[in-house]
Amino acid sequence: PKLTVAVPFTPATGPRLLVRPDLDRPTIAKRLLADIEAYTASHSLSSVHALFLDEPAHAACEAAGWLIRRDCQFHWTNHNYPDFDAYLDTFTAQKRKKTRRERRRVAEAGIHFQ
Repeated sequence: PKLTVAVPFTPATGPRLLVRPDLDRPTIAKRLLADIEAYTASHSLSSVHALFLDEPAHAACEAAGWLIRRDCQFHWTNHNYPDFDAYLDTFTAQKRKKTRRERRRVAEAGIHFQ
């Protein structure tokens, strides 16, 4: 098993090493990471994964010698499309066709969305 440092069900960047504002953040973050490493070793965990780190936690992990994960996120914005077909109209013909085929296959599998 692995240890995960994250907020459950939240794939969004944010603070993961919580340090009170009146404390020395780099020093406390270094101590937190050392304690996480000790806990991982003492419980025979295979690894630690820190997900969607804010910049201070990212810097602390990098300074502690942790391997840094490179992420890429995609965010979709509804530009006031009146319906899904209006959204599909912004696609190329080939992508529109593939998207419709994928949605048809999902429906044929008995999966429905509201």
